[in-house]
Amino acid sequence: MPASQAPLGADRSPARFHLRETDSTNSEALRRAEAGDSPPFWVTADRQTEGRGRRGRDWVSETGNLFATLVWPASDLPAETGRVPLVAALCAHRTVSDFIGQAADVAIKWPNDILCGGGKVCGILAEQHRLFDRSLVVIGIGINVASSPAIAEYPTACLADHVGPVDVDAVWMRLARDFEDGIALWCEPDGFAEIRRQWLERAAGIGARVTVRGHGPSRSGRFVTLSEDGYLVLQRNDGCTDMIASGDVSFEPDGL
Repeated sequence: MPASQAPLGADRSPARFHLRETDSTNSEALRRAEAGDSPPFWVTADRQTEGRGRRGRDWVSETGNLFATLVWPASDLPAETGRVPLVAALCAHRTVSDFIGQAADVAIKWPNDILCGGGKVCGILAEQHRLFDRSLVVIGIGINVASSPAIAEYPTACLADHVGPVDVDAVWMRLARDFEDGIALWCEPDGFAEIRRQWLERAAGIGARVTVRGHGPSRSGRFVTLSEDGYLVLQRNDGCTDMIASGDVSFEPDGL
């Protein structure tokens, strides 16, 4: 499909490549980087045919929702690029909150899902790739704008459920600005400390009983806080404390 390229504004912010349809905006973004397009840049699409989420899950990608990927040179970011999911979650939370306002509670579910009224309204897939002689951070963001797919594993939501019709392009433009602001904050001295503080203010389930599933056995306990390094701090049922870098959190029935 043909794509259009246009800058976000006169300040020469990251370019945007928009397609009517693609397999995956993350995959298309990598192809463009391989072909010589210089990051940072965005790839957006009206529809994905092979959208994917974390841990290889499919991401239902019908027209009317936002599918976007940001590519950023790792060399232009702080060294601790493992913190990207947390930074991205804060940026996406700001975007969703801007449109939802007081219509529903908007929260971050560790590490980077955005919940609206308890339903997942946004998912983020952050990847790192080595391409030729450089390392790239690739951040895919899906926001349910007009509709929310029925998922057996968890409840979902969309912006239209709470505020009526919303223009997808307006959501992307706000998201792009929020990411530029969030990355600029992260790059400041002690920027991650401020990002952590704001992330915790918006977090779902601090103090709740949760189960974390990922590589290896699942672990259950109380979600205590986010460490200064960005790890989930879990107080296990046996009283020991785990520092968890990645995984999927589910709240126990009486957890929230």
